[in-house]
Amino acid sequence: MKEDIHQDRRFKDALNDAPVFGYDPEAWDALQKRLDKATTKPKGFFLPRWAAAAALFLLLGLCSFSSYLALRLNGAGERLAIAEKQLVLRADTVWAVKNILTRDTVYIQNGPLLATQSAGAWAGRFPLFQPGASFSSSATPPSLAHSGGIVSGFASLSRQSSSREVQEDKSESSLNQNWGQQLALLSPPALPDLSALTPRAVTLPAVVAQESQRASWIRRTAYQAVQKGKPQGTTLLGGGSVANFYSMPGADFSSYVLNLGLELEYGPHWRLEAGLELVHFSFELQDEKHFGDYPSLLPDAPSDNLQDIYVAMDYIQLPFSAKYFLNPKGTALQPYFKAGAVLRQPRKQNFDYEFIGLGEAYYHPLTIRNDDIYLSSLRGGAGLAVAISRNWGLYTEALYHYDYRLGANDHTLLRYLGFNAGLRLRLN
Repeated sequence: MKEDIHQDRRFKDALNDAPVFGYDPEAWDALQKRLDKATTKPKGFFLPRWAAAAALFLLLGLCSFSSYLALRLNGAGERLAIAEKQLVLRADTVWAVKNILTRDTVYIQNGPLLATQSAGAWAGRFPLFQPGASFSSSATPPSLAHSGGIVSGFASLSRQSSSREVQEDKSESSLNQNWGQQLALLSPPALPDLSALTPRAVTLPAVVAQESQRASWIRRTAYQAVQKGKPQGTTLLGGGSVANFYSMPGADFSSYVLNLGLELEYGPHWRLEAGLELVHFSFELQDEKHFGDYPSLLPDAPSDNLQDIYVAMDYIQLPFSAKYFLNPKGTALQPYFKAGAVLRQPRKQNFDYEFIGLGEAYYHPLTIRNDDIYLSSLRGGAGLAVAISRNWGLYTEALYHYDYRLGANDHTLLRYLGFNAGLRLRLN
């Protein structure tokens, strides 16, 4: 019995005395380095929230403006076509109503030519030409002809017309009315007999409309840019991930990806795609050499060791991609290549640290919520689109995602090969 009492003495002494922990400088220095590394901001480029919001609003504004400009130009083109069809057989035909016009009065001398012949001679120089029909058989200069009243009507017409421009969006009735008023001012007496004309000077007032080349180039360039930027078709995409194969540290991966996108057609082969994705990943990290890439937590006791890290993440992503289809539009099977970039915002990152010491294992959780939107990864691969009806179809694709981890609080390198599938709905 006495021996049993002595055997328990060391346990009683251990309970009565305060615990003493040894100090290991090297271990504490290593822990401090890990803490410093975890709090250091990763290198790279990321956008703050206000910049990402401004970029999104700018993109929406550009899309709205291009749509509005395309509608306006289409309407103006239709009105121009109607006006040209109705004016093509008139004697005062306006052959083209384009750009900003500058009108002037021109005098043709030293040639007994009729108005129609003069019009043909000047038509190669001026895109728009409206000849007058007033002649003078004398050699009176144009400066003196104003006092005789022959050219006064044309001079006043020139002064009146130089203060205003022919606008493209005028309706057919207003164009006819303006030219009718000008022709009323230009209404001449009967043409003289050709046999009575001598080889003396013939003064021919003519109203000439000349294009402004600068305005023509600007309008033409803007119109062509809008026409080329306007998509030839729009397709709605919806689907998700079927299987993912990972080339990143960890084990027991579980994930899903849901996406909704819009595809714009440009030509028979090229498409642009933008969308919205909801991403969820969870896995277990057991390799100690990768623990330093994640935030560090202190154990309950310095002698306890970190055994596992359980990671679960929820992301919102904005992917932008370009596609090249091998077969032109209209074929049933359309293989394509795809490449693009991803903007990401982490919504929630959960880390559960498993420590083990002298007793049982215990856990310390850590949650990081919300982060800025930043450029996170690049992706590329191949896919196949299958048409099952006029507007409906299926698609499947294999994409490799290469993550750069550029966010301030993003701690996971998502590098994996994903297989996606979904539906296609052609809107127009």
